[in-house]
Amino acid sequence: MTDPTGIDLSQNAGLPLRSLTAEVAHEISNQLGCLVLLPDLILDTLPPDSPLANDMRQIRRAAHRIDELTLHLSLLSLDRDERASINLNLPVRGAFASFMSEHPEIKATSCLEDILPPVQGSGEWISILTGNLLRNAADAHPGGTITVATAPKNLLEDLDGWERIPQGAYAVLSVSDTGPALSPAHRAKLFEPYYTSNTLGRRSMSGLGMAVVRQLARRQGAFLDVRRTEEKTCIDIYFPTVVLPGGSNDEPPQHDRILVVDDREEQRNVISRILKSHGYRVSALAGGAEALVHLESSGADLIILDISLRRDREGLDLHAQIRLRWPSQRILLISGHPRETYADVLGRAGDCPFLKKPFRAEELLAAAENLLPVPSDRRSSE
Repeated sequence: MTDPTGIDLSQNAGLPLRSLTAEVAHEISNQLGCLVLLPDLILDTLPPDSPLANDMRQIRRAAHRIDELTLHLSLLSLDRDERASINLNLPVRGAFASFMSEHPEIKATSCLEDILPPVQGSGEWISILTGNLLRNAADAHPGGTITVATAPKNLLEDLDGWERIPQGAYAVLSVSDTGPALSPAHRAKLFEPYYTSNTLGRRSMSGLGMAVVRQLARRQGAFLDVRRTEEKTCIDIYFPTVVLPGGSNDEPPQHDRILVVDDREEQRNVISRILKSHGYRVSALAGGAEALVHLESSGADLIILDISLRRDREGLDLHAQIRLRWPSQRILLISGHPRETYADVLGRAGDCPFLKKPFRAEELLAAAENLLPVPSDRRSSE
């Protein structure tokens, strides 16, 4: 027996509420996938001032708002904290691109340090808190300027910020705006649920945005500071850095072949079309057996793998086989579940970049370009 979401209720009848909540959130995210990506494709064919273009942007914004709430539902279903070794810039860059696509009227700049030490955190959660910080900054001072930045920082002694930050090595995410200074009372209440004031401006994301920032920072072992500098209010998130084992990175790939493995035909096709439109040579398959045959005969410079393929553990098993047979293979994992769902299987440190469905075209392309050189000829070929 299934309900309208497509979830098999007979199989899930005995699941604890947390697990069932995660499954519902996952199915909603999968259904939203094309609702987010298709407007991107349609907008590429329309003039900017087309009334239909405005409708497409409104549909896309609504889908993202639903997904934000769905993602919060997924995170609430988890009963563990997740910290992996990741590059802070990747989720920050994706969140910034998504925010600017939704709000092209806002003046915002990014200043991301090229070389950052890896941090202890979750890319999915960092993306969420970055988006919340950007929305808060936009609400705090409409018409002002927002800046998002990353930088390494070594604290030689404890810092008495919004909270006490221990000495140590960090990569810091900073989001600032040119709004008015916060009073001490407002500063103390900034991360409380549903808190708002005339100084802070409109409430965003049902009033939970900054409270979510605080909780996700805590669950990743990160620390918060709120400061005033150069006529700007700045919120800093201090992420502890990690030291990786010795060894050099792999040489960059010489080709731009991408294999997309996703059992949902509509999403497989949309992802392939977006990548092809930006010059990547793409093959697309539905399952693990076909993917292994393709890799044995043709190989791939990057695999974009839906880790939650429908048939039992097919996605997880395929990932394990690829890692066993081709240890240096570049893989970008995608799923309607947050990455933390797979922590017990993939290992707490993880070994792959990850995008949660639904993702924006900009996020997909940023992840691909982070793993592969930008195609030199920008060809679209089958």
